[in-house]
Amino acid sequence: MEQINFKEYFTREYIDRMSTIFRVDHVLDMIGIPCYEQIGINRYYSTCRIKGKDLPEVVVNMPRNEWICREEGKHGKLSDLLDFLEINSQDEDGSYLPLYSIMKEYYQNQMNADKGVSVNAIRIGKSNVTMEDRISYATAIALSRLGISVRTLLAAGCKTATVYNRLTGGLEQQLSFDCDNGSGYLYNGTVFRPIDDPGITTIGEICRDQNCYVYHNPLDYLAMMELRHRRRVDFLLRKDYHLVINGERNIEQACQFLKDNPDFAEVRTILPAGDDSKPIFGKLYMATSNVIVNYSDIFNGYTSLLGKASILVPPFFKEILTKKKDRAKDVKPTQETVQETDASRQVAHQQGKEKDMPQGLGRSQTVIVADERRGGMKM
Repeated sequence: MEQINFKEYFTREYIDRMSTIFRVDHVLDMIGIPCYEQIGINRYYSTCRIKGKDLPEVVVNMPRNEWICREEGKHGKLSDLLDFLEINSQDEDGSYLPLYSIMKEYYQNQMNADKGVSVNAIRIGKSNVTMEDRISYATAIALSRLGISVRTLLAAGCKTATVYNRLTGGLEQQLSFDCDNGSGYLYNGTVFRPIDDPGITTIGEICRDQNCYVYHNPLDYLAMMELRHRRRVDFLLRKDYHLVINGERNIEQACQFLKDNPDFAEVRTILPAGDDSKPIFGKLYMATSNVIVNYSDIFNGYTSLLGKASILVPPFFKEILTKKKDRAKDVKPTQETVQETDASRQVAHQQGKEKDMPQGLGRSQTVIVADERRGGMKM
């Protein structure tokens, strides 16, 4: 059988033509340019500093898989964008196989990311937290990769908190989300934790004939605001009230709030799929005298509303990575492999336990995201 040369499939013309596989918007997320907002079919990427130069706003038309930078008068396809950003993604033969490999790793991380966010009851403590009245670059890109734009974070009043990690001895930047008691919750990329006293978060102004949406954690609320803005309906639904429980520990406080406000037109729950949400829904059901609407059908097919708002892995890469994962499960370690692994462990043990020691993250580089759309990010 004739051997196939895969390099010929990753030419400039190939990656520009295969728009369902090589996505311009995904590449921008992958290289670390946060999405400022999405309106309809267009995604607007924030101005920022990359490779030592200021990058103006870049707009991506997702169905066409094309981009434009009006300030620089540049536009085109994916290969043109890589040239514009001065990103070298080709090997010595001019093939884009290096880009393909990096994108596979990026999509692998997207597939492994848990969209069911939990809330931990362990407090962080005010003395370990320094609040910053802005959204940092690290926070912006982390949430952008979850499908939450910078514009949504700013509209929700989110900030960045610098947290001292006692285990590593380093500083970390985390998303901060306020709650009603004057404290707040911090998201470290895995779980939410209260800064001080835990509590619910209520958002909106009480008025006549309004619905109240109930969420388990802040990311599902942010996903709702993101999806509404994308579909241009946030202005029409601005009267809605929102209640974020912030974890099971606050369920009694949430129920009491609903008992004290019986004049909502409808109470609509948007809880993550799974058995963990059933006890929460049951208590909310009783608190509203059995008058409540399970609104989780709006993310049907996903584990949560955050999953629906997140970046979708293209079917091409999803199939490849799924097959790779299945093959890894089927491969059993040989006796020779086991012996090599044991030998490696012995050598590591003799050289000390350096790998077991937590590594400090150090102080992250600070890049500020300005409030204004054209202001973007500044050093």
